[in-house]
Amino acid sequence: MNYFHKYLAYKNYYVECAKIYRCMLERRALIEKMIEFEKKGIRSTSFFQSSFQLLEEENEENLVGPN
Repeated sequence: MNYFHKYLAYKNYYVECAKIYRCMLERRALIEKMIEFEKKGIRSTSFFQSSFQLLEEENEENLVGPN
């Protein structure tokens, strides 16, 4: 195997690993978001918040998904 083929092999390997690494970072961010959401919990003042804020919280809940 010459150097060019080795280069291509390593380049392809790097590209695949980069995709996996991006997925790992995205997963970590979503887990951190889920933890923050769970820390908030349901507040008794939720009924008196603006509808925009409630909609935002609901969107966060839908983004995190089921446990």
